[in-house]
Amino acid sequence: MLKKYARIEITGDSVTDCGRARPVGCRNTGLGGGYAYFIDTALCALYPEQKIWIDNTGISGNTSKALLERFDDEVLSRNPDVLTIMIGINNVWRHFDIGTNFPEDLKLLDIHHYESDMRKMIEKTLNTGCKLVLITPYFLEPNKNDPLRKMCDDYNKVVKKLADEYGTYFCDVQAAFDKFMEKESAYLLSNDRVHPNSAGHYIIATELLKVLETVEL
Repeated sequence: MLKKYARIEITGDSVTDCGRARPVGCRNTGLGGGYAYFIDTALCALYPEQKIWIDNTGISGNTSKALLERFDDEVLSRNPDVLTIMIGINNVWRHFDIGTNFPEDLKLLDIHHYESDMRKMIEKTLNTGCKLVLITPYFLEPNKNDPLRKMCDDYNKVVKKLADEYGTYFCDVQAAFDKFMEKESAYLLSNDRVHPNSAGHYIIATELLKVLETVEL
């Protein structure tokens, strides 16, 4: 179980950002309207005596490359006890966007580049003694032969492989969404199949909370 006064930092792209305050989202300034908010609400309600603190440093549009470039200064500098990372859908999505006139940090990055970026962030984190939770990116498409979904699944295999290799905690939100999509349409969770509504964020938060409750500090 998480220790008293544990600091949890949640980082990633727009799914994590979700309108959070700058420079850092927290309970006092605004965690955004996504899963970071739901995690903070749940931990506060379920374990009030623990006084666990949540920081949100997600930035909309980030690829793994962009997150790595700011990782030391904006993420690890906050000295979290637990860090969660969900990144990768922008790496995938850019391969399917129309046009190629993107800023430098949004140019096409292949899966080998993604794995390299992830390894660097994992090693930096573990070297600080911080506990790490790797969260799969996801695409809300039940057809696993869909090209974008298929590429996203390949990236998720990298996340699982790295979690096993480095012994980090692992949260498979794609699997949770797949379970939902066995019964209902993905469009009940997201208009564009990437950015979830409140119900989608609640699913992410529920899966992540299960993992966080197992973290030993």
